[in-house]
Amino acid sequence: VGEQSDAALQLETNNPDPTSFTIDLSGSGIESNLTSVGSATDFGSVEVGEQATSDAGFENVGEVETTITNASITGSDQFNIDTTSLPLPVTDTTSLPVSFSPTGDGEMTGTLTVTTSDGSTASLPLSGSGAGSDIRLASSQLSFTGTPLNNETTAGLQIDNYGSAALDLTDIRITGAEADQFTVANTPQSIAPDGTGQVSVSFTPTEGGTQQATLVIDSNDPDEPTRE
Repeated sequence: VGEQSDAALQLETNNPDPTSFTIDLSGSGIESNLTSVGSATDFGSVEVGEQATSDAGFENVGEVETTITNASITGSDQFNIDTTSLPLPVTDTTSLPVSFSPTGDGEMTGTLTVTTSDGSTASLPLSGSGAGSDIRLASSQLSFTGTPLNNETTAGLQIDNYGSAALDLTDIRITGAEADQFTVANTPQSIAPDGTGQVSVSFTPTEGGTQQATLVIDSNDPDEPTRE
């Protein structure tokens, strides 16, 4: 297909002069030729839990109309292709919607490959990065040893955001049987990427002995939405 083919047709007859005839034959087949429009599709930075959509373009630079019959993505499963429009005729250019829905932080890549009804294929690299928050607590325990009755002692807990998106603290509370002996103040609502926040916890004992409670922090961290 696409190349010149030559042959000859020879006829033998009972004609006395000449007894045979030769006819030269030639022809060439035409085919589609699918190529991607652009060298790659980059979704950029997308927050974890969100979705971005982009059109992947393809052009038929061949000499005959064709139809896209299959589309698939290899690599990261965070990329998805909408195949509801297939089969899709291609006489000039067309596009397929591709979505990127990161569930984690970091760079991700894939390859979109489409196939036509006459066997032509084309591929397009895909890339994107997930932007998510990542909460880290500087300490797993706050101690208020030696606090006199009805006096207040305050301690701070450092909260770090190791992620690439803002860490939103949606709720900070104290739970447990003796939660009324503790209070929380100065709670940051949002911590920038690579930033640090501080939570102040106060202890005001009204009776002697060991008092215990649990500090609970809810945030938009996709892996650890609740820390204690």
